[in-house]
Amino acid sequence: MVLARTIMLDCYSRSQAAGKIGYITLSIALAQAVAPTLGGQLNLLFGWQVLFHFSLLLSSVSWLIVLLIIPETAINLTTSIRISTVLQRYKQLICNRSYLRYSASATLIACGFYLFIGTTPT
Repeated sequence: MVLARTIMLDCYSRSQAAGKIGYITLSIALAQAVAPTLGGQLNLLFGWQVLFHFSLLLSSVSWLIVLLIIPETAINLTTSIRISTVLQRYKQLICNRSYLRYSASATLIACGFYLFIGTTPT
């Protein structure tokens, strides 16, 4: 998810990227809604082992799409990566109150969702 957002911000302006990121979020939510049903049907029709083959197929196709279709988006933005630079950027991020609020919000929403899913009666 982070990489997809970064690519969108590299390719589009902030306002255009917001719309594109919305489509990415929608796709992820849709995949999470469809995956249990699809996995259950594959399990019933072909057995549980096919889930690993299907996962390998999907990840291989995704990898090939990234390798062959998606270009490098930050050619002019990349600098030499030094551990001191990376640690300095992490420090800036951790000290940013807005970032901490947004990340805590997203984390708590995800925790609430998985808590709900995990505690529902079967």
